[in-house]
Amino acid sequence: MFWKSFCDRCRACGKSPSEVVRETGLAAGSVTKWKRGTLPSRRSLEALASYFGVEPQSLFAEAPPAPATVSIPLCGDVAAGQPIEALTELGEFEEIPAAWAEKGDYVALRIHGDSMEPRMMEGDVIIVRVQPTAEDGDVAVVLIDEGGESRATCKKVKRTPDGILLLSFNPSYEPMFYSSAQMAQTPLRIFGRVVELRAKFDR
Repeated sequence: MFWKSFCDRCRACGKSPSEVVRETGLAAGSVTKWKRGTLPSRRSLEALASYFGVEPQSLFAEAPPAPATVSIPLCGDVAAGQPIEALTELGEFEEIPAAWAEKGDYVALRIHGDSMEPRMMEGDVIIVRVQPTAEDGDVAVVLIDEGGESRATCKKVKRTPDGILLLSFNPSYEPMFYSSAQMAQTPLRIFGRVVELRAKFDR
């Protein structure tokens, strides 16, 4: 049945039927007609087939299911301690829900060091949503430029009127404070917010 196949393909693309009709330049009333059982014209079929990247006849077949998960790159180690070198892809991957990937960019990082213990241990993997901001209290990956080199660290972010505190979970580590003046000289930026911790059991 065309209508079900069409809806499945729209859903797999993260679009509504009305959005697809609008983006293909077809008449807005087409959705209502197709929902009632009217078959699309040859011109409409060709436009939709081009949009989905399929042959016109396949629009009457059951659409392939959307993937439940997608792969994201593992981009090396991030320091749970003093900052270390910036991030590079290692050729390894982690899986995240496909619904997440539709709403943003994600990378996986491996924890190095003990400053975020006991919550984050050496070798654990964190899933990071790449974004330039973090709310007060978020655990984030922060890039710090020192001497022309970009270094990365994983810390809890606390904002103050005078600057920003980067906090460790391990009480043995002192907070890292950057005043507004220091940040002007030592650029500091949020790389992303930690959204998931994947702990390792084979220590």
